[in-house]
Amino acid sequence: MGATQDLTAQGEGSKSRAMLEVRKISFRNTPEDRRSHYHSFLQQIYVPALKKAGVQTAGFFNNDIGPDKPHTLCLFAYPNAAAIAEVQDALASDKGYQSALKDVHAKGRVYERVESSLLRAFGTVPKVEIPAGKGSNLFELRVYESNDPVSLAKKIGMFEEGGEIALFRKYGLQPVFFGEALVGANIPNLTYMVAFPDANARAEAWRKFATSPEWTKLKQSPGLSDGEVVSNISNATYTGLAFSDIR
Repeated sequence: MGATQDLTAQGEGSKSRAMLEVRKISFRNTPEDRRSHYHSFLQQIYVPALKKAGVQTAGFFNNDIGPDKPHTLCLFAYPNAAAIAEVQDALASDKGYQSALKDVHAKGRVYERVESSLLRAFGTVPKVEIPAGKGSNLFELRVYESNDPVSLAKKIGMFEEGGEIALFRKYGLQPVFFGEALVGANIPNLTYMVAFPDANARAEAWRKFATSPEWTKLKQSPGLSDGEVVSNISNATYTGLAFSDIR
């Protein structure tokens, strides 16, 4: 990956840490293919309404590998917590959007459920980073749960002060975001997304990282073994949708 472009600044200084919403919309496989129909609503109605309301980065992804298929993953970035409420207020007062919202849900149940987590971006990756270059990327979302806030802080420290994120960049795991969960399921946890050009690049990047002397040294530091700082890891891979800012 090359350089990245930041679409979430929204007038804030480079040290500000974005608030990130990770939303999962779960569907059922049906002959009507309700997910595709809902994607049309997202593309034609929801995304323009979000942009009008002030959201500058809106990512939408289909899951390729992982639990709870099929689902659509959404990523929304805000400059601060107050902006979240401001966007919701703007959507509520948008008559065109509200009318279209009623129409799409008047035709019967669209999705099974919606789950959201609210994250605060890491200081070393304070904004969403858009992978540079043209074409589709493969995205991997990982959630690291910890037993308590103390062990989670140690794992976050490994990523930031310990240089784990820098190693990701070095070995081809391009950060999209890193965030600590403030609201959501399975707290305490951190969640991050990384991007690769394709599946082969993903396998090679993880191999290089996992076998690097820097990572071997870091994970062997006293008190920083996986069993001490991480209680559970879940991961899934995604493809960016055509109307996503991140793809």
